[in-house]
Amino acid sequence: MWIEFSEINYKLLFFLIYPMFRRVQDYTNCLYIKDDNILFKTFRYFLSFFFSGIFLLIFKYKTEWEPKQIISDKKNIKQEEKEEIEITNYSNNLNQIEIIQKSIEKKRKIISALYLFFLCTIGLFSYYGRYYFSDFLVPEYKYLNHSLRTFFELIIYSALSYLLIKQKLYKHHIISFLFITLMLSIIFAISIPHLRNILYPSIFFLLSESVFALFDVMAKRYMNVCYKNHYFIMFFIGVIITPLLLFYDMIVYFLKPSVSGIIIGFDENIKGIVDVLKFILDLIVEYLWNLGIWLLIFYYTPCHFFVSEYASQFIYFIIKAYKEEGEFYYKPINCIMISICYIIIFFFCLIFNEVLILNFCGLDYNTRKRISEREKTEYNDIKDNGIVIRESVITEESDEDV
Repeated sequence: MWIEFSEINYKLLFFLIYPMFRRVQDYTNCLYIKDDNILFKTFRYFLSFFFSGIFLLIFKYKTEWEPKQIISDKKNIKQEEKEEIEITNYSNNLNQIEIIQKSIEKKRKIISALYLFFLCTIGLFSYYGRYYFSDFLVPEYKYLNHSLRTFFELIIYSALSYLLIKQKLYKHHIISFLFITLMLSIIFAISIPHLRNILYPSIFFLLSESVFALFDVMAKRYMNVCYKNHYFIMFFIGVIITPLLLFYDMIVYFLKPSVSGIIIGFDENIKGIVDVLKFILDLIVEYLWNLGIWLLIFYYTPCHFFVSEYASQFIYFIIKAYKEEGEFYYKPINCIMISICYIIIFFFCLIFNEVLILNFCGLDYNTRKRISEREKTEYNDIKDNGIVIRESVITEESDEDV
Protein backbone atom coordinates (compact mmCIF):
# COMPACT_ATOMS: atom_id res chain seq x y z
CA MET A 1 0.00 0.00 0.00
CA TRP A 2 1.12 3.54 -0.69
CA ILE A 3 -0.39 4.81 2.58
CA GLU A 4 -0.70 3.02 5.91
CA PHE A 5 -1.34 3.75 9.57
CA SER A 6 1.72 3.70 11.78
CA GLU A 7 -0.35 2.01 14.47
CA ILE A 8 -3.97 1.09 15.01
CA ASN A 9 -5.00 1.09 18.67
CA TYR A 10 -7.07 2.97 21.25
CA LYS A 11 -4.45 5.73 21.56
CA LEU A 12 -5.59 7.17 18.22
CA LEU A 13 -8.74 8.27 20.06
CA PHE A 14 -6.61 10.71 22.06
CA PHE A 15 -6.44 12.94 18.98
CA LEU A 16 -10.22 13.46 19.22
CA ILE A 17 -10.38 14.50 22.88
CA TYR A 18 -9.05 18.05 22.51
CA PRO A 19 -11.03 19.19 19.43
CA MET A 20 -14.26 17.64 20.70
CA PHE A 21 -14.29 18.99 24.25
CA ARG A 22 -12.70 22.31 23.27
CA ARG A 23 -15.75 23.08 21.18
CA VAL A 24 -18.12 21.66 23.80
CA GLN A 25 -16.78 24.17 26.31
CA ASP A 26 -17.98 27.01 24.11
CA TYR A 27 -21.46 25.91 25.16
CA THR A 28 -20.80 25.00 28.80
CA ASN A 29 -19.37 28.52 29.27
CA CYS A 30 -22.63 30.02 28.08
CA LEU A 31 -24.64 28.07 30.67
CA TYR A 32 -23.56 30.31 33.56
CA ILE A 33 -21.00 32.93 32.42
CA LYS A 34 -22.60 36.37 32.27
CA ASP A 35 -19.61 38.64 32.85
CA ASP A 36 -16.20 36.99 32.35
CA ASN A 37 -12.73 38.41 32.92
CA ILE A 38 -9.15 37.32 32.22
CA LEU A 39 -8.20 36.44 35.80
CA PHE A 40 -11.36 34.39 36.31
CA LYS A 41 -10.67 32.49 33.06
CA THR A 42 -7.11 31.77 34.15
CA PHE A 43 -8.27 30.62 37.59
CA ARG A 44 -10.82 28.20 36.08
CA TYR A 45 -8.21 26.85 33.68
CA PHE A 46 -5.76 25.83 36.40
CA LEU A 47 -8.47 24.86 38.89
CA SER A 48 -9.62 22.22 36.42
CA PHE A 49 -6.21 20.54 36.79
CA PHE A 50 -7.29 19.37 40.26
CA PHE A 51 -9.30 16.57 38.62
CA SER A 52 -5.98 14.90 37.81
CA GLY A 53 -5.72 14.12 41.52
CA ILE A 54 -8.48 11.53 41.10
CA PHE A 55 -6.62 9.72 38.32
CA LEU A 56 -3.37 10.08 40.23
CA LEU A 57 -4.78 8.16 43.19
CA ILE A 58 -6.26 5.47 40.92
CA PHE A 59 -3.10 4.92 38.91
CA LYS A 60 -0.92 5.02 42.00
CA TYR A 61 -2.32 1.71 43.20
CA LYS A 62 -3.59 -0.03 40.07
CA THR A 63 -1.33 0.74 37.13
CA GLU A 64 2.24 1.54 36.22
CA TRP A 65 3.06 5.18 35.44
CA GLU A 66 5.92 5.00 33.03
CA PRO A 67 5.69 4.08 29.32
CA LYS A 68 8.02 1.34 28.11
CA GLN A 69 10.66 3.64 26.71
CA ILE A 70 10.89 5.59 29.97
CA ILE A 71 11.12 2.36 31.97
CA SER A 72 13.98 1.31 29.70
CA ASP A 73 15.78 4.59 30.34
CA LYS A 74 15.11 4.24 34.04
CA LYS A 75 16.64 0.76 34.05
CA ASN A 76 19.79 2.17 32.47
CA ILE A 77 20.05 4.78 35.21
CA LYS A 78 19.42 2.16 37.88
CA GLN A 79 22.18 0.06 36.34
CA GLU A 80 24.54 3.02 36.67
CA GLU A 81 23.48 3.40 40.29
CA LYS A 82 24.15 -0.28 40.90
CA GLU A 83 27.62 0.10 39.42
CA GLU A 84 28.27 3.00 41.80
CA ILE A 85 27.01 0.88 44.68
CA GLU A 86 29.17 -2.06 43.62
CA ILE A 87 32.23 0.22 43.60
CA THR A 88 31.31 1.36 47.08
CA ASN A 89 30.77 -2.22 48.28
CA TYR A 90 34.23 -3.03 47.00
CA SER A 91 35.58 -0.66 49.62
CA ASN A 92 33.30 -2.24 52.25
CA ASN A 93 31.91 1.12 53.27
CA LEU A 94 28.15 0.74 53.84
CA ASN A 95 27.75 4.32 55.04
CA GLN A 96 29.08 5.57 51.73
CA ILE A 97 26.35 3.63 49.93
CA GLU A 98 23.66 5.41 51.90
CA ILE A 99 25.29 8.76 51.22
CA ILE A 100 25.30 8.11 47.46
CA GLN A 101 21.66 6.98 47.47
CA LYS A 102 20.52 10.01 49.47
CA SER A 103 22.54 12.32 47.23
CA ILE A 104 20.95 10.88 44.07
CA GLU A 105 17.45 11.13 45.57
CA LYS A 106 18.07 14.69 46.74
CA LYS A 107 19.25 15.74 43.27
CA ARG A 108 16.16 14.20 41.69
CA LYS A 109 13.84 16.07 44.06
CA ILE A 110 15.62 19.36 43.40
CA ILE A 111 15.47 18.83 39.62
CA SER A 112 11.79 17.87 39.84
CA ALA A 113 10.98 20.96 41.91
CA LEU A 114 12.84 23.23 39.47
CA TYR A 115 10.97 21.76 36.51
CA LEU A 116 7.63 22.24 38.27
CA PHE A 117 8.48 25.84 39.19
CA PHE A 118 9.50 26.58 35.60
CA LEU A 119 6.36 24.94 34.15
CA CYS A 120 4.12 26.84 36.56
CA THR A 121 5.74 30.16 35.64
CA ILE A 122 5.58 29.54 31.89
CA GLY A 123 2.08 28.06 32.09
CA LEU A 124 0.66 31.00 34.03
CA PHE A 125 2.33 33.56 31.80
CA SER A 126 1.26 31.84 28.58
CA TYR A 127 -2.39 31.36 29.42
CA TYR A 128 -2.97 34.72 31.10
CA GLY A 129 -0.93 36.53 28.46
CA ARG A 130 -2.83 35.00 25.56
CA TYR A 131 -6.17 36.28 26.86
CA TYR A 132 -4.76 39.65 27.87
CA PHE A 133 -3.12 40.52 24.54
CA SER A 134 -5.63 38.85 22.22
CA ASP A 135 -8.27 41.37 23.34
CA PHE A 136 -6.38 44.02 21.36
CA LEU A 137 -6.14 41.96 18.16
CA VAL A 138 -9.75 41.42 17.11
CA PRO A 139 -10.56 40.80 14.24
CA GLU A 140 -6.98 40.17 13.12
CA TYR A 141 -6.53 37.47 15.74
CA LYS A 142 -9.37 35.26 14.54
CA TYR A 143 -8.49 35.64 10.86
CA LEU A 144 -4.77 34.98 11.17
CA ASN A 145 -5.52 32.21 13.65
CA HIS A 146 -6.19 29.99 10.63
CA SER A 147 -2.84 30.60 8.94
CA LEU A 148 -0.10 32.60 10.62
CA ARG A 149 -0.56 31.06 14.04
CA THR A 150 -0.28 27.53 12.66
CA PHE A 151 2.83 28.46 10.69
CA PHE A 152 4.63 29.74 13.80
CA GLU A 153 3.31 26.80 15.81
CA LEU A 154 4.75 24.27 13.38
CA ILE A 155 8.18 25.90 13.22
CA ILE A 156 8.61 26.64 16.92
CA TYR A 157 7.34 23.30 18.22
CA SER A 158 9.61 21.45 15.79
CA ALA A 159 12.66 23.57 16.64
CA LEU A 160 12.23 23.28 20.40
CA SER A 161 11.52 19.55 20.16
CA TYR A 162 14.76 19.14 18.23
CA LEU A 163 16.76 21.18 20.73
CA LEU A 164 15.27 20.00 24.02
CA ILE A 165 14.09 16.43 23.50
CA LYS A 166 16.28 15.47 20.51
CA GLN A 167 13.41 14.84 18.12
CA LYS A 168 15.04 14.62 14.69
CA LEU A 169 13.61 15.86 11.42
CA TYR A 170 13.69 13.66 8.31
CA LYS A 171 12.56 13.71 4.71
CA HIS A 172 8.87 13.11 5.44
CA HIS A 173 8.91 16.01 7.93
CA ILE A 174 10.37 18.43 5.38
CA ILE A 175 7.93 17.41 2.63
CA SER A 176 4.99 17.73 5.02
CA PHE A 177 6.16 21.14 6.19
CA LEU A 178 6.43 22.44 2.60
CA PHE A 179 2.89 21.32 1.69
CA ILE A 180 1.46 22.70 4.94
CA THR A 181 3.22 26.04 4.37
CA LEU A 182 1.84 26.23 0.83
CA MET A 183 -1.74 25.69 2.05
CA LEU A 184 -1.30 28.17 4.89
CA SER A 185 -0.06 30.74 2.36
CA ILE A 186 -3.29 30.34 0.41
CA ILE A 187 -5.39 30.83 3.55
CA PHE A 188 -3.26 33.84 4.48
CA ALA A 189 -3.80 35.36 1.02
CA ILE A 190 -7.57 34.93 1.44
CA SER A 191 -7.35 36.65 4.85
CA ILE A 192 -5.43 39.73 3.68
CA PRO A 193 -8.48 41.78 2.50
CA HIS A 194 -10.01 41.39 5.97
CA LEU A 195 -6.95 42.62 7.89
CA ARG A 196 -6.27 46.10 9.16
CA ASN A 197 -2.91 45.31 10.69
CA ILE A 198 -0.53 42.37 10.24
CA LEU A 199 2.54 43.41 12.24
CA TYR A 200 1.09 43.28 15.76
CA PRO A 201 -0.75 39.97 15.30
CA SER A 202 2.43 38.50 13.80
CA ILE A 203 4.48 39.54 16.84
CA PHE A 204 1.75 38.26 19.14
CA PHE A 205 1.59 34.83 17.49
CA LEU A 206 5.37 34.54 17.36
CA LEU A 207 5.69 35.23 21.10
CA SER A 208 2.60 33.33 22.24
CA GLU A 209 3.39 30.18 20.27
CA SER A 210 6.99 30.32 21.51
CA VAL A 211 5.80 30.34 25.12
CA PHE A 212 3.19 27.61 24.59
CA ALA A 213 5.70 25.45 22.71
CA LEU A 214 8.28 25.92 25.45
CA PHE A 215 5.71 24.87 28.05
CA ASP A 216 4.69 21.69 26.17
CA VAL A 217 8.21 20.64 25.17
CA MET A 218 9.58 21.23 28.67
CA ALA A 219 6.70 19.20 30.07
CA LYS A 220 7.76 16.31 27.81
CA ARG A 221 11.37 16.75 28.88
CA TYR A 222 10.26 16.69 32.52
CA MET A 223 8.41 13.42 31.89
CA ASN A 224 11.53 11.90 30.34
CA VAL A 225 14.02 13.17 32.90
CA CYS A 226 12.07 12.75 36.15
CA TYR A 227 9.72 9.90 35.15
CA LYS A 228 6.58 11.85 36.05
CA ASN A 229 3.32 11.22 34.26
CA HIS A 230 0.82 13.77 32.98
CA TYR A 231 -1.57 13.34 35.91
CA PHE A 232 1.18 14.15 38.40
CA ILE A 233 2.32 17.26 36.51
CA MET A 234 -1.19 18.61 35.88
CA PHE A 235 -2.27 18.09 39.49
CA PHE A 236 0.73 19.81 41.04
CA ILE A 237 0.63 22.69 38.57
CA GLY A 238 -2.98 23.22 39.63
CA VAL A 239 -2.10 22.88 43.32
CA ILE A 240 0.68 25.47 43.03
CA ILE A 241 -0.91 28.08 40.75
CA THR A 242 -4.56 28.10 41.92
CA PRO A 243 -3.91 29.10 45.57
CA LEU A 244 -1.44 31.77 44.42
CA LEU A 245 -4.03 33.29 42.08
CA LEU A 246 -6.69 33.20 44.79
CA PHE A 247 -4.35 34.74 47.37
CA TYR A 248 -3.38 37.51 44.93
CA ASP A 249 -7.01 38.23 44.10
CA MET A 250 -8.04 38.42 47.76
CA ILE A 251 -5.38 41.05 48.39
CA VAL A 252 -6.14 43.24 45.36
CA TYR A 253 -9.91 42.88 45.92
CA PHE A 254 -9.60 44.84 49.16
CA LEU A 255 -6.82 47.18 48.03
CA LYS A 256 -7.87 47.88 44.43
CA PRO A 257 -11.11 46.09 43.42
CA SER A 258 -10.83 47.20 39.78
CA VAL A 259 -7.77 44.93 39.32
CA SER A 260 -9.51 41.95 40.93
CA GLY A 261 -11.12 39.19 38.89
CA ILE A 262 -11.72 35.85 40.64
CA ILE A 263 -13.94 37.09 43.48
CA ILE A 264 -15.81 39.38 41.09
CA GLY A 265 -16.15 36.47 38.65
CA PHE A 266 -17.78 34.28 41.29
CA ASP A 267 -19.99 37.14 42.45
CA GLU A 268 -21.20 37.96 38.92
CA ASN A 269 -21.68 34.43 37.60
CA ILE A 270 -22.40 32.05 40.49
CA LYS A 271 -25.81 32.92 41.93
CA GLY A 272 -27.03 29.60 43.32
CA ILE A 273 -26.60 25.84 43.54
CA VAL A 274 -27.57 25.41 39.87
CA ASP A 275 -24.81 27.76 38.79
CA VAL A 276 -22.39 25.85 41.02
CA LEU A 277 -23.26 22.62 39.20
CA LYS A 278 -22.85 24.35 35.83
CA PHE A 279 -19.50 25.72 37.02
CA ILE A 280 -18.32 22.20 37.96
CA LEU A 281 -19.53 20.83 34.60
CA ASP A 282 -17.57 23.55 32.81
CA LEU A 283 -14.45 22.69 34.83
CA ILE A 284 -14.80 19.01 33.92
CA VAL A 285 -15.11 19.83 30.21
CA GLU A 286 -12.13 22.21 30.42
CA TYR A 287 -10.10 19.53 32.16
CA LEU A 288 -10.95 16.96 29.49
CA TRP A 289 -9.73 19.05 26.56
CA ASN A 290 -6.56 19.86 28.48
CA LEU A 291 -6.13 16.17 29.27
CA GLY A 292 -6.34 15.47 25.54
CA ILE A 293 -3.25 17.65 24.98
CA TRP A 294 -1.32 16.07 27.84
CA LEU A 295 -2.13 12.53 26.71
CA LEU A 296 -0.66 13.30 23.28
CA ILE A 297 2.46 14.79 24.85
CA PHE A 298 2.86 11.85 27.22
CA TYR A 299 2.30 8.98 24.79
CA TYR A 300 3.62 10.71 21.66
CA THR A 301 5.38 14.09 21.29
CA PRO A 302 4.43 17.78 21.63
CA CYS A 303 4.28 18.02 17.82
CA HIS A 304 1.39 15.52 17.75
CA PHE A 305 -0.71 18.32 19.19
CA PHE A 306 -0.79 19.77 15.64
CA VAL A 307 -3.28 17.13 14.58
CA SER A 308 -5.77 17.89 17.34
CA GLU A 309 -5.23 21.63 17.15
CA TYR A 310 -5.91 21.84 13.44
CA ALA A 311 -8.94 19.56 13.70
CA SER A 312 -10.26 21.95 16.35
CA GLN A 313 -9.60 24.94 14.09
CA PHE A 314 -11.43 23.29 11.21
CA ILE A 315 -14.46 22.61 13.40
CA TYR A 316 -14.33 26.24 14.56
CA PHE A 317 -14.24 27.44 10.95
CA ILE A 318 -17.22 25.25 9.98
CA ILE A 319 -19.26 26.57 12.92
CA LYS A 320 -18.47 30.16 11.98
CA ALA A 321 -19.32 29.52 8.34
CA TYR A 322 -22.61 27.86 9.32
CA LYS A 323 -23.54 30.85 11.49
CA GLU A 324 -22.44 33.20 8.67
CA GLU A 325 -20.39 35.38 11.03
CA GLY A 326 -18.80 37.81 8.59
CA GLU A 327 -17.92 37.68 4.91
CA PHE A 328 -14.66 35.83 5.55
CA TYR A 329 -16.60 32.80 6.81
CA TYR A 330 -19.73 32.57 4.70
CA LYS A 331 -18.43 33.74 1.30
CA PRO A 332 -18.71 30.58 -0.89
CA ILE A 333 -15.29 30.83 -2.54
CA ASN A 334 -13.65 31.32 0.87
CA CYS A 335 -15.44 28.32 2.34
CA ILE A 336 -14.46 26.05 -0.55
CA MET A 337 -10.81 27.14 -0.77
CA ILE A 338 -10.18 27.17 2.97
CA SER A 339 -11.91 23.81 3.48
CA ILE A 340 -9.72 22.20 0.81
CA CYS A 341 -6.63 23.72 2.39
CA TYR A 342 -7.70 22.49 5.83
CA ILE A 343 -8.12 18.93 4.58
CA ILE A 344 -4.69 18.94 2.89
CA ILE A 345 -3.04 20.49 5.97
CA PHE A 346 -4.68 17.94 8.25
CA PHE A 347 -3.48 15.11 6.02
CA PHE A 348 0.13 16.33 6.07
CA CYS A 349 -0.04 16.92 9.82
CA LEU A 350 -0.74 13.18 10.08
CA ILE A 351 2.24 12.49 7.82
CA PHE A 352 4.48 14.88 9.77
CA ASN A 353 3.67 13.09 13.04
CA GLU A 354 3.83 9.61 11.45
CA VAL A 355 0.23 8.76 12.22
CA LEU A 356 0.07 8.00 8.51
CA ILE A 357 3.08 6.71 6.53
CA LEU A 358 3.71 7.28 2.82
CA ASN A 359 5.37 4.19 1.33
CA PHE A 360 7.06 5.75 -1.69
CA CYS A 361 10.08 7.90 -2.54
CA GLY A 362 11.75 6.77 0.68
CA LEU A 363 9.35 8.84 2.82
CA ASP A 364 8.82 5.90 5.15
CA TYR A 365 12.49 5.00 5.69
CA ASN A 366 13.11 7.09 8.82
CA THR A 367 9.71 6.70 10.45
CA ARG A 368 9.64 5.14 13.91
CA LYS A 369 7.78 2.10 12.57
CA ARG A 370 10.36 1.33 9.88
CA ILE A 371 13.29 1.95 12.24
CA SER A 372 11.73 -0.46 14.74
CA GLU A 373 11.21 -3.07 12.01
CA ARG A 374 14.85 -2.80 10.93
CA GLU A 375 16.03 -3.15 14.52
CA LYS A 376 13.98 -6.33 14.93
CA THR A 377 15.32 -7.73 11.66
CA GLU A 378 18.91 -6.97 12.62
CA TYR A 379 18.38 -8.51 16.05
CA ASN A 380 16.95 -11.69 14.53
CA ASP A 381 19.84 -11.87 12.04
CA ILE A 382 22.39 -11.53 14.85
CA LYS A 383 20.50 -14.11 16.89
CA ASP A 384 20.36 -16.58 13.96
CA ASN A 385 24.04 -16.03 13.15
CA GLY A 386 24.90 -16.64 16.79
CA ILE A 387 23.06 -19.94 16.77
CA VAL A 388 24.82 -21.02 13.56
CA ILE A 389 28.23 -20.09 14.99
CA ARG A 390 27.57 -21.97 18.22
CA GLU A 391 26.41 -25.05 16.31
CA SER A 392 29.52 -24.97 14.10
CA VAL A 393 31.75 -24.63 17.17
CA ILE A 394 30.05 -27.60 18.83
CA THR A 395 30.43 -29.64 15.64
CA GLU A 396 34.14 -28.82 15.40
CA GLU A 397 34.69 -29.75 19.06
CA SER A 398 32.86 -33.03 18.52
CA ASP A 399 35.03 -33.84 15.51
CA GLU A 400 38.21 -33.10 17.50
CA ASP A 401 37.08 -35.43 20.28
CA VAL A 402 36.60 -38.22 17.79
